[in-house]
Amino acid sequence: MNRRPIFPRIASLLVLVLVIALSPTIGGADEETWWAYQPVQRPAVPEIEDLTHPIDAFIAARLARDGLAMSETASRRVLMRRAYLGLHGLPPDLEQQRQFLEDDSPRAWLKLLDELLESKHYGERWARYWLDIVRYADSNGYERDAKKPKVWKYRDYVIRALNEDKPYDRFVIEQLAGDELEDSSTETFIATGYWALGAWNDEVDPLERPQYRADELDDLVMTTSQTFLASTLSCARCHDHKFDPLTADDYYSMVSIVDPLKRGNLGRTDLAISVGNEKSRKVVEKRDEKLLPIQNEIYETWKPYRKKYFEEHESEFKHSLRQTIAAVDKPPKERNQVDWRRARVEGKQWDKMVSSLVPEDELKKIETLKAQASELRQKIPDLPKAYVLFENSPNAPPTYFLKRGNPAAKEKTVQPAVPAVMTTTQPQFLPTTKNSTRRRLSFARWITSPDNPMTARVIVNRVWQHHFGTGIVSTPSDFGRMGARPTHPKLLDWLASWFVHDAGWSLKKLHRMILSSRTYQMSSKWTKSSAEKDPANTLLWRFPYQRLDVEATRDSMLAVSGALNKEMGGHGVYFHIPAVVIEGHATLHAAWKEDPEVARNRRTIYGFVKRALMVPMIEALDFCDTIRSTARRSVTTIPPQSLILFNGEFVNRQAKTFAERLRKEADNDPEKQIKLAYRLALARAPTPSETKAMHVFLTEESEGLVQLCRAILNLNEFVYVD
Repeated sequence: MNRRPIFPRIASLLVLVLVIALSPTIGGADEETWWAYQPVQRPAVPEIEDLTHPIDAFIAARLARDGLAMSETASRRVLMRRAYLGLHGLPPDLEQQRQFLEDDSPRAWLKLLDELLESKHYGERWARYWLDIVRYADSNGYERDAKKPKVWKYRDYVIRALNEDKPYDRFVIEQLAGDELEDSSTETFIATGYWALGAWNDEVDPLERPQYRADELDDLVMTTSQTFLASTLSCARCHDHKFDPLTADDYYSMVSIVDPLKRGNLGRTDLAISVGNEKSRKVVEKRDEKLLPIQNEIYETWKPYRKKYFEEHESEFKHSLRQTIAAVDKPPKERNQVDWRRARVEGKQWDKMVSSLVPEDELKKIETLKAQASELRQKIPDLPKAYVLFENSPNAPPTYFLKRGNPAAKEKTVQPAVPAVMTTTQPQFLPTTKNSTRRRLSFARWITSPDNPMTARVIVNRVWQHHFGTGIVSTPSDFGRMGARPTHPKLLDWLASWFVHDAGWSLKKLHRMILSSRTYQMSSKWTKSSAEKDPANTLLWRFPYQRLDVEATRDSMLAVSGALNKEMGGHGVYFHIPAVVIEGHATLHAAWKEDPEVARNRRTIYGFVKRALMVPMIEALDFCDTIRSTARRSVTTIPPQSLILFNGEFVNRQAKTFAERLRKEADNDPEKQIKLAYRLALARAPTPSETKAMHVFLTEESEGLVQLCRAILNLNEFVYVD
């Protein structure tokens, strides 16, 4: 008989006991006094001589306690590149460099920040951080990994919302309950695509459906509690949370908020659905009442001829055509969304075949009827479609407390509520409407209430993290006892309070506040004396040296080579994947149809994210987990990264394009080419020693200019932010 080794189990048990023993008052009377659950208070800003910026005052005061001081200010060139890469994920071009470096006005830095935040590139850069958190992908995962129809509309919504500086509280409400708002619109319906982003198994066995539904709801609760509340509420699925004051009752009360949501699938076919507010739906319904008799007459006119053709040629039909025929042969009133799609698109082939039997006068009659239908549709178009989960009833299904999380062990029914430890008074849940329980809207309003202690702290911390590499709380999706404590708690609360009450939930104002500080503008220079006291730079005595993520790395290469396609929005782009990788995929070439090079040169955020088939370069350079919420990506240094960056198809193609640009813009003058290459890639001139070394390289190396460009694109300085 196989036995599991006992020692690892004993070791794990001892670790758990030790953690519990060392964790102060876990399960004790003061659980509710944990810092994250306390109301946000605005502390007084420390008075520090020569420091007027609030962020600098808090940072300097904390450094002084450990005998540390802030580093010197970085050079203007370094700051310029830092800001461009931080806010746009792209290096500054030559004209942008010239404008900033030649601007000697006192407001040059603030002017640059305003210009960067007004650019459309800002939304393209920062939307990806949000997509990581909400586990965005363009496919469903699992074995078939089918495409999510029109899910890219959600990605474009996020980019658009950030560029418009939509207040964060409104941004949250639209995603959680945009369909339940009184002023709902196509935009707010698309925003609720948030709920549909997770993996979906389209082949669940009927006997496993209760368990799968429970897992699906758990994914929604887990993602939502981590994203907005930095809380690991899903740990209370089977029992009360072991470390935080979150109960199983809290968990199932949250489940009941999302339980009414439904998926718009027909069997294994995942569907986008028509979206619109009540007024727009009624307009389309009245149009459809006029359309139905026209559609019926078209159907009845075709019917005898279709029947006759089918009887004469049935043995010739392939399976796909038989499916189309079955859809077209249904009366219009009985067709579902898939039937209509087949009838309108694939049905044309069937009608063309049948038309050989139809008399001329009958064909003219059909064309006249089709023209009438088309005119009606032009006057009143169909509702737009979006990929969302939805409600269509005021009646919520009963939500049960499941003993140990087992769907077969239903106990008491549970009503919607929010975690008790996070509020002194449960929110009043709104009355239902014709098509909705409005549970999500009630929840969203509580989430964005200024009295909620979590929401502002969480988003302020996330923004700080992406500027400095680490958040004030280094576990951005876990503010509980097993997460890290804030390094600067007073600064975190000051920023959270300021963000809500002074900035009006404006993310752009928050960026401007952070980037206008001397803390952000510090040099990244290392000093031995400071490093001895704070080796990890936890207290921020210098600006952290950070590696670019894969999106900024790839996009910067495209920008420098001159190949970047700045087209925004739309369907996901299929980047290049080596044939050997596709051959190893279950569905072979049907899994990936590469787009033309011009499309492939778009920004990385527009790349099609297929859960079961990742682009090797993107995967190797530490892309996020597409199944679960990713609050902070891993940063690894492994051999495949060097191989892909030095020998990969993409980088070598950009090196050739970069070389062509240098020949065109710097003639055939080696010295001009070297200077231009450094200016474009690194926003600086080469040093004399670099110029000399590169000049020798150009003359001695085969295809010297291309190889020089490849070397520059592989420099540490290119992929690290100083």
